[in-house]
This record gives sequence, C-alpha cells and structure tokens, in this order.
Amino acid sequence: MILDFKINANLAFDCVETALSSYLSWNKIKWEYMFIGSWGFSFNSFIGPLTEKSIDPLMGNVRLPLFVYGGIKIVRKKNSIEKAMQFIKYELENNRPVLLETDIYYCAWSTQYKQYKSAHILTIIGINDDGNIICLDNGAYAKFKGPVIMSKEDFVSGYRSFLILKNHNKRKEIKWTNLIIESILCMKYKIHPDFIYYLKIFKLSYRMIYNILILAKKFKLQTSFDNIRMLADTIEKVYYKKNDLNFIEDTDLYSNKLYKRIGKVATGRKKYYITLDFLAKEYNIKPLYEISKRLNELSHMWEEVKFYFFECVKNEDIESLKKASEKLKKISYDEELIAKELYDVAISAIYPNS
Repeated sequence: MILDFKINANLAFDCVETALSSYLSWNKIKWEYMFIGSWGFSFNSFIGPLTEKSIDPLMGNVRLPLFVYGGIKIVRKKNSIEKAMQFIKYELENNRPVLLETDIYYCAWSTQYKQYKSAHILTIIGINDDGNIICLDNGAYAKFKGPVIMSKEDFVSGYRSFLILKNHNKRKEIKWTNLIIESILCMKYKIHPDFIYYLKIFKLSYRMIYNILILAKKFKLQTSFDNIRMLADTIEKVYYKKNDLNFIEDTDLYSNKLYKRIGKVATGRKKYYITLDFLAKEYNIKPLYEISKRLNELSHMWEEVKFYFFECVKNEDIESLKKASEKLKKISYDEELIAKELYDVAISAIYPNS
C-alpha cells in the first residue's frame, strides 16, 4: 500500500518545514502562519567582519507558532526497531503518513548525502513487498520527483526517531494585526521571535507583550536596517582595502558558512512572504497582499547578494563585493519602508478612525 501523499515542494523550506507543512496540508490544517518569525537580521562587526558568526538571520522556530496558535505540539518518539516497524505499519494501515528522523548518511539515493552524518526528515508513505521503506525526501523532492526506496538495512542503521504531531490545545483565533505588529517590532529591534512565543506560552497578554517590546525598543541603539547598512559598509571597506578575505578560501559552497548564512537570510524573507500572502487572502486585506509581493521581490534581491558572494568565492571576482554592498544599501531602505507600511496597515485596522 502506498499513500497518495503530496509534498509542498518549496526551495525556501528545509526538510523539517517541508515535512510539517505537507503533513498538515494532508490533514487539512492551515500552517502558513508558522513563518511569522522568519523576517529578521542582525550584524555584529565586533565579532569579526565578514564571518558567518557576525550575521544572525534571527529566524524563529516554526514549531512555536504552530503550538501557540494551532495547538499543535510536535514530539519525538523513539522505539526499538521492532516496535518502530510495527508503528509504521499501523499508521499506514490507518491512512497516515509517518515522519521519520534518520541519519542523512543512510539515504542511499543521493551520493551527496554520503558526505554528511546529520539529521534528516523523510515522509514514509508505504512499505514494498521486500519490506523496504517507500518514502518522500523532504529535502530534495524537487530533484527526485517522487518516492525513493530506503532498504531495511539503511532504515535500521539510520533510524533516530519519529516526529509526532499532537493536538495539544484547541486552535486559537489568529489576530493578524497582532502577528504583524509583534513580528515587525521583533524584526526592527532585533528581538528573537522565539522570546515572544515563550511569553505567550506562559500566558502573558498581548498588551503585556507589546509593552515589553516597546520597552526593549529603548535599549536598542541600532535597528536591523542600520545593521544591514553596517554590513554593506563593512563589505565596501573589504573591497577597497582587499583585506579580511578569509571567507574566499573555502570555495566549497556547501561548506562556506558565510555564503550559506546570506542564503538563510534570503529564504527568511521568502517564508515571511508566504505568511503575509496567507494572511492577506485569509482575511481579505488587499494592502497586505500588495506589500507581501514587494517583500517577495526583496527576497530575490537578497538572492542577488548571495550570487555576488558566489562570484567572489567561486570565481574570485572581488568586484562582486562592491555590487553586494550597493545592493544591501538599497535593500535596507526598502525593508525599512515596507516594515513601516506593514505596521501602519495593522494599526489602521485596529484603530480605523484614528
């Protein structure tokens, strides 16, 4: 038996996000709001210019919004191999796919995976006559275009746990205005979004959380937009002085941490766009829809910055650093304007006559 399960294939998602969004779609549960904490940025030049440690995308854990608003708790379940196989068969017989956490090294259908030993999420949709696992690769579905086979031996060797989604609480009404205001304040003043959701878990009211965010604002001398401009200035200095170019030495883009960190910032914008687009359609807010499209365009601009780093790292094109600096300056002002417009749209919805 093979389940007719569909993957939400999106290049912006990692394997966990793909698995969760696809599983929730299968169960007809809305999930798009889980990326509300994906728009962020921080740069600390004191850590060291142009290193991955100096850049923080400040992206929240998608599990927290799912828990706070959807009442969905994600837990790991670890069984013996024998009980694990029984669990898979039971779930499939009841028309439920299984989210498997395995070691990526034992995903034999990709030679690239053999270079690493780390956690990877697969969606099990069946078992064939030989007892091998039929699954979908949440990290590379666009590449394989369908099911892949994991042998019994690789399953045993790579097995770590199952991801179980439980309805912990009833789904709460989502106030889109609160989501927007909180996310904008967190993003602007470089407050990690997870902090807000832990406050919500501890039952703090929206008013108390808003006051905490406003208070935090007084202690932030620089906004995230200022930090993007600082990064642009730092890159410009590197370009003219031709120093601090250590990041160029790692020409393997799969391991170049600075290149990957820039990419993560770009995907954060794409994910936030997904949430904005969802809220615009769910609550029929035309201004939100228009702004979401512009934010999606910004994600492409970040991808351009990533491309310039690619040119610099792979092709030793130092001139691309100057282009990256110029692009980042434009991004900073565009993001600042979009954040203000988003905030104003939410405030206008709360106080329509003000």
